[in-house]
Amino acid sequence: MRPAAGQMDPDTNTVFVCDSPVREYVKWAMHGKLPRALLPTVLHELTHHWCLSGCVGRALAELSLESQEHLAASPLFPLYADDIVLAQWDTVEFARALLEPLLEGMAMFAQFDVYPGPSPVLSGTLAMLGRLFPPEDDETAADVIDALRHRLIEYRLSDQALRSKSGLLVQAMSSRNGGYLLGYLSVKNLWMQARKASPRLADADLFLLYLRNLVFDDAGFVDKLLDAGAQALHGTQAFDGLASHLNERLKLLSAPDLEQRVAEMEEALEKYSDLEGHGRCIYLDDQLVEDVNWRLYQRLRAIAPGLKDLKGPDLKGMTRAEKLHAIREFGAALDRATTGIDKVDPADLQRLLRIWAHLLHRAIVCLRVDQVECETGADGRCTVYANGAPVFSATARPKRKPDGRNPASLALYYLPDEYEIALVCVDDKGALFALFGDRVSATQQETLTQAIRIVLGDHDRREILGSYLRMHAGLRDEPLLRPGAVARLAEHFYFNHAMRFVVDAHLDACLKTLRTDGLWQILDEEGSHVNAMAALGLIQSWTSDETCIRALLQHREMDFDEVTARLSQAQAAHGLPLIHEGKRRVFL
Repeated sequence: MRPAAGQMDPDTNTVFVCDSPVREYVKWAMHGKLPRALLPTVLHELTHHWCLSGCVGRALAELSLESQEHLAASPLFPLYADDIVLAQWDTVEFARALLEPLLEGMAMFAQFDVYPGPSPVLSGTLAMLGRLFPPEDDETAADVIDALRHRLIEYRLSDQALRSKSGLLVQAMSSRNGGYLLGYLSVKNLWMQARKASPRLADADLFLLYLRNLVFDDAGFVDKLLDAGAQALHGTQAFDGLASHLNERLKLLSAPDLEQRVAEMEEALEKYSDLEGHGRCIYLDDQLVEDVNWRLYQRLRAIAPGLKDLKGPDLKGMTRAEKLHAIREFGAALDRATTGIDKVDPADLQRLLRIWAHLLHRAIVCLRVDQVECETGADGRCTVYANGAPVFSATARPKRKPDGRNPASLALYYLPDEYEIALVCVDDKGALFALFGDRVSATQQETLTQAIRIVLGDHDRREILGSYLRMHAGLRDEPLLRPGAVARLAEHFYFNHAMRFVVDAHLDACLKTLRTDGLWQILDEEGSHVNAMAALGLIQSWTSDETCIRALLQHREMDFDEVTARLSQAQAAHGLPLIHEGKRRVFL
C-alpha cells in the first residue's frame, strides 16, 4: 500500500513527497530535478531522512528489523512472541516516540527558519535540496547555493508558506497530534539557548547540523539502546535512562565550551566531510563510537553464525584494525555466502540479507513508490502501465524475458553521495530495469538494485509482522506501554524545552493555553495577528534588514510597528517570548 504524501517509513528511511501522477515523476527522473512546487514537502521530509540516517536511526531500524525476523522465525508464530523480542520491540517504539517531537520540530525548523549562512559547511538537508532544485537555464544564480537561497526566499514569501506556518502556530501543543508545535517551539528555544553559548550558531543551518549530529549521531544513546531491550524485561526503568540521556545531550547546547566544539565540527566536516575520529566536537569518545559500531556488527553476525570474515566465524581476539576491516568488508562476506563460496544456513542467510538490504536502503532517499504493471516485449523494452495506460518504457535488464503484463513496483530515488536521481522497477522475479546516472558505478548499481528489490518486495510482510508485534506488546502488563502513555511522557519531556523562556508567574496558564489551541488565544484569537507573527518569522529567516522587512510586510498590508507592538503586548500578557532581543531580533 502506498503511503500518503508527507509520510515516511523509519525502518527503510523511505519518504513519500507527492501525489503527482506516475507520468509526471518519470519526467522528473529523466530531467534529474524536481518541480519547485514540491520544495516545502521535500525540505521537511529530507530533514527526517537525514536525521534518521545517523547511527541512532540505523540502530533503531536494525533492532526493529531484527525483532520482526525473530518473530517470523518462531515456530509458534503468530500465536506467541518471545518476551525478549517484545522487550526489544517496546524499546524501539519508546525511543522513536521520544524522538518524534524533536524530529518533527527540526523538520519544521528546516522548513521555516533554515537558510545558508556564513558557515563553510551545509546541513545535509540543504545540500540535498540544492541538488534536487538546481538553477534553471534562464536563472541568474551564480551557483547551486545562490539558487538555493532564491528557492527558499521564493517559498517563504509565498501564501503557501504563510498558511503552513500560521496553521502550525495554532495547533495544540501535544505529542499526540505528531508533536509539530511542541517540537518546533522546543527546537526554536534550543536554538535561542545555543546561540548564547556559541555565536556561530546564530547561523540556523549550522545549528540544525550541530543538533542533528549531537542527537542523531550519538553513539552514547545507541549504547544505552542496545542495553535497554534486555533491561525492559524487568520493567521500564531503562526507558527513563534513555530519556535522561537525551536530556543531558540537549543540555550541552549551553555548555561553556560549545563555541570551540562547533568550530571543531566545522573544521572536521570541511576537511574530511564526516566526523569519523572527531567525536570530541559533539562530546563523544571515539572509542565509544567504535565499540558501538562493533556491537551493532556483532548483532548482525549473530543472525547468520556461519558467515565468515577475516577470522572465520570466531569473533574473539580480533584487534581494533581487524574489527574495523571486518565491518567495512561485511558486504563482501555476504557476497561470498550468496554466491555459494562460503556455506551458510539458507534461512539464516535470507534473514540477514533482508536486514542488510534495508540498512543499505536507508542511505539513499526513496521519494516515491507506486504499484504499476509492466510488460517486457520481444524487443527487450519494458513498458510501464499506470491505470491501464502506458506511461514509460526502458531497456529491460538482460535476463528478463517476455512474460506478459504483470504487477510491479516503480520507485524514484535520490542518491545523496552521487547527486543523482534514479528510477528502479522491480517485480516478484527481480529487477525489470534500473536507470542510474553516470556517477554511479556498475557494481554500486547492482548492489543497490538488489537491495531495492528486497526492500520493496518485503513491504507487506513487514507490515504484517509489525502489526503482530504491536498486538503482542500491547498484552504486556506494563503501564508505561499502554496506549497514550508514551505520548504523555514525551509531552512532559519537551514541555521543559518548549516553555523554557516563559515567565514563571505565567507558566501554568500559558501551558494550558498552548495545549488547547497553540498561540491562538495568546494572539487574541485574531487570524490577522497569527498571519503577522508567521510572516515576520518567515521573512526574518533570511534577512535582518528592517527596511526590507517593513517593505515586505507592507506588501501584505501589515505595518511593522503595529505588528511588533501587538506581539510585545501579547508577550507581556502571557509571559511567552514572541520576540527574542539581541544583536539580531528573532521572531517566533
